[in-house]
Amino acid sequence: MTAGVRKRRTGRRGQWQYASGGTATSSTVDTPKTILSDIIHTWLVAERGDVDLDAHGRVTRWRNRVGSGDPVEVSESTRPTFMQNGFAGGASCISGSGTQMLYGTLTTTIATAARPYVWVVGSWNSPGTGLLEILFRLQTSAEQSAIQIVRKSTGSLFAQGSLTDGVDDISVAEDGNAHLFEYGALETTTGKYVVDGVANNGARTGTTVNPVTTLCVFGFQRPVVGTPPGSMWGGEIAEVVVTKSLPTDAQKTDMREYFESRPYGLSIA
Repeated sequence: MTAGVRKRRTGRRGQWQYASGGTATSSTVDTPKTILSDIIHTWLVAERGDVDLDAHGRVTRWRNRVGSGDPVEVSESTRPTFMQNGFAGGASCISGSGTQMLYGTLTTTIATAARPYVWVVGSWNSPGTGLLEILFRLQTSAEQSAIQIVRKSTGSLFAQGSLTDGVDDISVAEDGNAHLFEYGALETTTGKYVVDGVANNGARTGTTVNPVTTLCVFGFQRPVVGTPPGSMWGGEIAEVVVTKSLPTDAQKTDMREYFESRPYGLSIA
C-alpha cells in the first residue's frame, strides 16, 4: 500500500489505524487467523516464543501457530540460526546460509484438488549451494512440489510445481531487504505471482494433483531416508502463512495490510 494518510477501517474483520507516512499507530490490525478464518493451514512467525533452539542458537523446531505440523531439523549441522534483531525493520528472523533447512510433516494434509495459497516474508543476499534454491516449498511424500518459491538464478525468482502451467522469471533485487512473496492456485488466469503487492508475469491456474503432506523452509527434503536435503536458500525468513483453499481478493488485501503493519520494513504497493 502506498504511503500516506490512511482511513481507519472497521467492520467484521476488525480495524486498522494509520498515521501520515503509512505507519501503523495501534495494534488493531487483524491477525491471519482472523482474516483467513477457517481456511488458514499454517502460520509460522520467527519470534522467540515460536522457536525451539539448541545450545548454539540454532533452530530445532519452528512452532506452527495453527497446529498443523512443525518444521524441524534433527541434524545439528543443517539447522538454521535464529536472529533476534537480524531482519529488515529490526524484527527477528530465521537465517539460512545456503546449507540449512527445516522440514515438517503436516498433521493436517492439504487435499488433492485444493487451491492453497502462500505468503512468505523473506530476504535473500547470497547464493546457496543448490542450483535452484528454495525459499519455501509444499510437497507430497513422493518429493513432488505443490507450491514452491525458488531462486532460479541471480536476481530471478520463479515458481514451478504441480500448480504450474508455465514458468515464471521474476526480477527481484538481491538487496537484503524484506520482500512479501505470494503464490498459489487461481480461479482464473487473471491473477499473477505477486511480489510486494505487485502482480508479475506468469498467470497461474490449476489445483494440487496429490495431497500435500510436508512443508520445507530453506530447501526441500528428499523422501529417501539417509539422503541429504537439497537446493537450500541463502537468506532470511520472518513469517509464513499458508491456506488450504483459495482466499478471496478481500482476504488477500487484508493480509497485505497485516504484513505492512508488521515490523519488517515492507514497502507494499
